[in-house]
Amino acid sequence: MPRSLAVFSQPTATVVQMEHDNGVTATGVPGVANGQDAHLINTTGMANGEGAWLILRHDEYGLIRQHGTLWLERPGMGEFAEFVSDVFVFTQPNPEKPVPTPPSSRRAGVVRLGGRTFVDDHGPFLGLGMTLFPLAWLWQFDRERLARILAAAALHGVDYVRALAVVGPSTSWRDRTIDPREPWWRDAIRGATDLCYDEFGVRVQWPIFGETVAAPSPADRESVVRRLLDALANRFHKVALFEVANEGYDNGFEGDAGRREMRHLASILRDYTPNLIALSAPAPDDTQLDIDRLYEGSDATVAAYHIDRNVSGTGGRWRPVRQAREGLTLFRIPWLNNEPIGPFSSGASDDDPLRIAMAAALTWQCGGPGYVLHSGFGIRAGGQHDVDRGLPGEFSTRDGEILDVINGVRSLLPLDLPNFRFANANRAFGNSYPFQNAAELQDLTDAGKLLRAFAAVSDDGRFIVTPLLATVPLPFRTRTRMTVDVINPASGEFIVTNHTVGPEETFMVPPADATIMRGRFL
Repeated sequence: MPRSLAVFSQPTATVVQMEHDNGVTATGVPGVANGQDAHLINTTGMANGEGAWLILRHDEYGLIRQHGTLWLERPGMGEFAEFVSDVFVFTQPNPEKPVPTPPSSRRAGVVRLGGRTFVDDHGPFLGLGMTLFPLAWLWQFDRERLARILAAAALHGVDYVRALAVVGPSTSWRDRTIDPREPWWRDAIRGATDLCYDEFGVRVQWPIFGETVAAPSPADRESVVRRLLDALANRFHKVALFEVANEGYDNGFEGDAGRREMRHLASILRDYTPNLIALSAPAPDDTQLDIDRLYEGSDATVAAYHIDRNVSGTGGRWRPVRQAREGLTLFRIPWLNNEPIGPFSSGASDDDPLRIAMAAALTWQCGGPGYVLHSGFGIRAGGQHDVDRGLPGEFSTRDGEILDVINGVRSLLPLDLPNFRFANANRAFGNSYPFQNAAELQDLTDAGKLLRAFAAVSDDGRFIVTPLLATVPLPFRTRTRMTVDVINPASGEFIVTNHTVGPEETFMVPPADATIMRGRFL
């Protein structure tokens, strides 16, 4: 699927019409696709059906609708490749009426857990979210921008957006304030949720409190939670999950009193909703005891976690990728990688598609059912505070590229991967590692020739191994007979396909920044 077909908007009314001798009529409409100048050319009178051509820079792709089926043609291919029609999403000239996602393509039912894995009525899935904090504000005041962003998110495989229900009116949020005291607040919460799901097939993760300035007392905050639940009544299948507060330790829920209040608000959510519930990410300096005080015995069903974005430690820019291991060790319930390093993220940032895709893969491998792409545009989506800091306000081509690589990696992984048993390539895991030379791999890590080679193994003998930053060929010595694929996650190329290896055999995996090994014991 070509990335250039993500979004087309028509900022002008200029139309160019051409008639050909063969009876074909072509109508050209100028517009913008993924932020670049483009033309959408619609044709009629073609022998093989009606067509639409999107011309973007030097790339041209043809959409041919014939007998109700949408086809994609690239010039020079000589043959057609079939896609379902809802793959191609364009925003219409009227942003109030974005192109809907057909109901057949939406995931149905309430999101719940099957072990540590997200499950809905369509079965298990590896959750992929995207930051869009001012969702409700955009619905109320800038629906055209919101339609563009949601169309792009849907096209690039986003399952849910993470949006604040309450934030501001602090200085940095003054032009993106979502205030529950405003008369439009209830309609915006409900309308934004409906728009995401009904029109684009995207659910919403609602961290309720981004700040508490607009709900200063515990009674105010309890009222907000109850009003939110009322607004979303009969819409819980459109919600990915609820989160009491975003970084509550710094946003109105400080100390032991704040922890107790978040637990109380979670109990209200549990009484009235079937959805998954998180409390808040713990503070960066919280001890294990602090984390246990927050989550143990609460009504939370998943834990929110914000991985350290520091890139100065072992592994450098790959350090935040391997830090996914912490989520599995810190929490006794499934955890969510909510605000990882990403494009234009605060502190350190990263826009490398492979690193971010592997961060998602390791999240799922380390028992986390959901990963959120935390891209800077989604923080305030054009708010002045972010504009002043040089952050983008729109979904970019780079965001689409990153999501495409994440989806490519996701397609290689088992849908129930978070339920697999984790094992590290070191002596501590011994016989639980799927290969018998974990100690040898640890020696390579100690020598700086391998960052990590995490593994996860299912009860039925499937396994995933993800070597990172290997500078030398890696030996893997089998315990028993198995089949294995060795895959380059950057390109999706299968280096080794369905290779059968006997017991006590060693095979080599070439050095690479990242590799995915997928196999099964026979």
